[in-house]
Amino acid sequence: MRKVSRSLYCLVFSAGLVGAIGRAVSPVGGTAQDNKSVNNSQTATLSQAKYLLRGAVFDPTGGIVPNFKVEIRRLIPASSQVPNVTANPLLSTLTNQEGAFSFELLPGTYQICVARYPNSCRSLAINAEETPRTQEYLRLVIHPWEDIASSELLDTHIRELAGPGAKNCGRVRREDNPAQATSCARRAHKKHQPFFVRYDPKGLVDSEIADGVAGDSSGNMYFVTFDSMGMDTTHLPTGATMPDGFHTMIIPCSKPVHVRVTSDGGLTCFVDGRWLGVD
Repeated sequence: MRKVSRSLYCLVFSAGLVGAIGRAVSPVGGTAQDNKSVNNSQTATLSQAKYLLRGAVFDPTGGIVPNFKVEIRRLIPASSQVPNVTANPLLSTLTNQEGAFSFELLPGTYQICVARYPNSCRSLAINAEETPRTQEYLRLVIHPWEDIASSELLDTHIRELAGPGAKNCGRVRREDNPAQATSCARRAHKKHQPFFVRYDPKGLVDSEIADGVAGDSSGNMYFVTFDSMGMDTTHLPTGATMPDGFHTMIIPCSKPVHVRVTSDGGLTCFVDGRWLGVD
């Protein structure tokens, strides 16, 4: 069924830090008390100023990577009574359709990561006493063997997409006949009942791959595809998202929803003028 190519070798992440404020000018003249009050006020202003972090994520060919998760974690200082460990993600966002993202950060020390790739993490210190300026770009190189995912991700997504009380039409393994599971899914779709079904590919493959179809109680249907080693992100179908980096692609079926049975016996739907997973 699968028709998504896999060409992930590395991912390059670049980010630029731009200060949102300029340096305050020290006062000239006045009493020592006046100067001290102004200096204290400037220090407070600088410590509360937000700095703008901008960046973009690219694939090895220089292509943009949309809908990819980037995380910013604040590091706890060693001087605090809490161990110097990374806290939960302070901020996270998905790259937009141009592969870009941005964050506003207060002064401090941060860890910047491409989600699911721990070896990509870099630290960044924002000093409130320094003049905000454009920093040197951070470049994070990601290798595919850092993040070999499990197809349980697909199972989770199709269940969530179908919603509570959905009919589980089963998992069709390589050696199984898909007729019963596909018939179950088609009946549920015809009756406007929520359902989900999973298909494992036939034949030999060099990674764990799988496809799934889910329909909810509102009549929406989704085609979900998974690859443990990642897949190409160029030319994504309309409305498609990749919530697990390069591993899972969720594709909303076009409306009105049309379904058909593939030559392998699985269920598919119509998207962008073509049947998904059909040669």
